[in-house]
Amino acid sequence: MDLGAFLHGARARIEDKGAQRGLVYPWWIAVIASVGQVGSMVVAAMQRDVLWTPQPVALAVLLVAIPHVWHFAVRPWLHWSIGTVVGLGAAGWMLTSPMTVDTSADATVLAVTLLVGEMTTTEGACVGLFVGGLSVAVMGLTAGADVLELGVPSMLAAFLIGYTLRWQMRAIVAERNGLDSARDRAALEERQRIAREIHDLVAHSLSVTLLHVTGARRALTEDRDVDDAVQALEDAERIGRQAMADIRRTVGVLNSAPRTDVQAALPGAADIPALVDDVRAAGLEVDFAQTGDPSGLSESAGLCLFRAVQESLSNVARHAPSTSATVRVAHTADGGATLTVRNAVPADVRKSASGGGPGGSGLAGMAARVEQFGGRLYVGRDPDDQCFWLVDLALPRGAQNDGAVGGDDVVDEACVMRKWAR
Repeated sequence: MDLGAFLHGARARIEDKGAQRGLVYPWWIAVIASVGQVGSMVVAAMQRDVLWTPQPVALAVLLVAIPHVWHFAVRPWLHWSIGTVVGLGAAGWMLTSPMTVDTSADATVLAVTLLVGEMTTTEGACVGLFVGGLSVAVMGLTAGADVLELGVPSMLAAFLIGYTLRWQMRAIVAERNGLDSARDRAALEERQRIAREIHDLVAHSLSVTLLHVTGARRALTEDRDVDDAVQALEDAERIGRQAMADIRRTVGVLNSAPRTDVQAALPGAADIPALVDDVRAAGLEVDFAQTGDPSGLSESAGLCLFRAVQESLSNVARHAPSTSATVRVAHTADGGATLTVRNAVPADVRKSASGGGPGGSGLAGMAARVEQFGGRLYVGRDPDDQCFWLVDLALPRGAQNDGAVGGDDVVDEACVMRKWAR
């Protein structure tokens, strides 16, 4: 038999059994407890001179070793009651034999003390108290009051140490569970963040590309203008290739770069005019104006503002391409920003839409971005004129993003998100 394989298997069994019961201490602690109990009984037998001149009471050493051999050799957990009966039975048997050495320190008491501490640590305070009381009773019945002078304080100390270890073990388990939950939340938040970035890139590029394709179709079917059609298709191809490059760059940066590098690589508030120019080139009429200095806005807040404009114009291009959109961006000196995007609701949609409805992931992503900054967002019919659709967004001064998504941050109640299926 390979000794190394046996030891490795025993270690694995101990750790697996401990993990199943929420015991997070390393395997060697269980080994020390077992060796301590068996070794104490060996010393107790030597104190009675029953090893060198064999007597039946020497079998108590083997009896106390049985639960520990089971613990290391078999995967099922031995019930605490069996270990207690066997351990205290062996200790009581040993205590019935008088010591042949002149000492009041009976090693049997140490074996019982380790048993009480083990039961308190592995099974809890109630079981530990029961085993401790039963141990005192066994020692009193088999050895008398002299042993109790050492035994009672030892049992009390064993219980306190075992309870302390169990409390520490629970704290470690709670901390590990908290770290696992935090890791899972962080992974989910990162997936959501990547999903929002990819959605914004794909949705916008497809909307603009479709506008170019529509223009090319009309140029061919209505105006018979091949040059305009070719130009529109070239623009559509350019937008598509640019989108693919942006997606590859975004995914690569999000997967490998620190968060600061990610934000630096993504677009910001200063890129909004170029975004509007691309949409205009695709044929959508946009009345755009931007006031203030966008450099005062943090990179993460600038990305939030850029994506809001991108999503809003993509929605206009998809649902109301024949209308015009008004975009107003205002930057404040204290690092805040406001955005309004307003467009007319087409007559057919105006007649069919009567209120709320399920919204797309783009609107949900916009709301999630604004929530990160404690900002205000309204998306819905213009309260002043129900014939218009309004996106009204405000980021507070000095808006900063800690990178949390969907955590426990308090969301400003003024941030209203209304969804409408067009």
